Amino acid sequence: TVLKEFERGFKDAREGQYIDTKLKSKPTSITYEEMNQCYKKYRSVMGTAGKNMALARRPLGEIFYLGM
Repeated sequence: TVLKEFERGFKDAREGQYIDTKLKSKPTSITYEEMNQCYKKYRSVMGTAGKNMALARRPLGEIFYLGM
């Protein structure tokens, strides 16, 4: 459902934000895997937000989503 996807998106964003905060406070303590996960979550959230802001209109929404 839409609500479950919305909640999953926010959970992913919170996890990415936590890793980002950890990176900023102790940059040498983050692992490559955590960095990669944070980056993927950031791209996912930003791509979806951009697509929604572009009102999911083709081709602008698709271009933004695929570009992220």
